[in-house]
Amino acid sequence: ASVDEEQPSAPRKVAAVIGGGVSGLVCSKRLLDEGFEVIGFERAGQLGGLWVFREGPEGKTYMSLRANVHKERLQMEDFPMPASWPRYP
Repeated sequence: ASVDEEQPSAPRKVAAVIGGGVSGLVCSKRLLDEGFEVIGFERAGQLGGLWVFREGPEGKTYMSLRANVHKERLQMEDFPMPASWPRYP
C-alpha cells in the first residue's frame, strides 16, 4: 500500500470573502497565507470599495480626497506605496 492509501489527504480549506474593499483584500491575503483557497465576491466592477472614485449615487469619494493617515500606516505590507507619493496620499 502506498502512503497516500494509508493516510487520507487533509481536507481542502476554502473560504468565501464578501466584498473587495480594503478589509476584504486584507482578509483574503491572510487566508491565502494560512493555506486557504479564497473565493472573493465583489458587486462592483472594480476592487477597492469606498476608496474607488465613482461618479453618481454609488460614489462615496470626491476627486480631491486625501487620506488623513500617513502612507506608512495605510499601505499594505506586500504592496508598499511608491516613495514618490506624498506622505498623505
